[in-house]
Amino acid sequence: PTALQALVLYRQALITLQAIEEKLLSQPNSLLKATGLRSLGDTLRVVGNINQSEAILRESLEIAQQLNASQTQAEILLSLGNTHRAQQQPEIAINAYQDGAIAATSSLTQIQAQLNHLRLLAEAQSQLQFQALWPQIRVQLSDQPESRMTVYLRVNLAESLLQFPSEAEHILVAVELLTEAIAIARQLQDTRAEAYSLGSLAAVYEQTQQWSIAQRLSDQALLLAQA
Repeated sequence: PTALQALVLYRQALITLQAIEEKLLSQPNSLLKATGLRSLGDTLRVVGNINQSEAILRESLEIAQQLNASQTQAEILLSLGNTHRAQQQPEIAINAYQDGAIAATSSLTQIQAQLNHLRLLAEAQSQLQFQALWPQIRVQLSDQPESRMTVYLRVNLAESLLQFPSEAEHILVAVELLTEAIAIARQLQDTRAEAYSLGSLAAVYEQTQQWSIAQRLSDQALLLAQA
């Protein structure tokens, strides 16, 4: 689309989102309302309305707290952390992720919150805190049943570890995680997840300048992605 068409589509999307917001806010407080507001907050962040995203997510969190819905609170805190990250507020984002990890009754949500926290520590090069957190996540991941989600969580952890390329242990663990991710994806016959994991493993070999292995893995990933 042209720039003008894109602008028209964007404005139409905003009008639709505003209508959804008004409809949700007019409803009595419920778990469904809290979840709907969370989805709206996520969408507002994606379209760039970050401050409005924060306001809607805080409204959503308040409802979940009134209802004592711990898992819903955890999911909203995860979204709120992502919004604070988009606002360039890493410390506030980390607090939201930590609170989300505590509130979560689902171990996968807890791991997701910890991984988002870890990614911010990696970006800030906070090595001591990073070193304290990643082994905990590694152990928790190993205890999870195999699923598409655990494939992507392994890739996420591997990518954070590679933010400290001078640490030889990090590279070894990243390769181990990605090899596990590929094996799980194959077992699940999930070609998309396998292609994604292979592409990430290729990036590790590129980083360590093992070009022929990196090229072979990239070719495999491309073939799978096109299948």
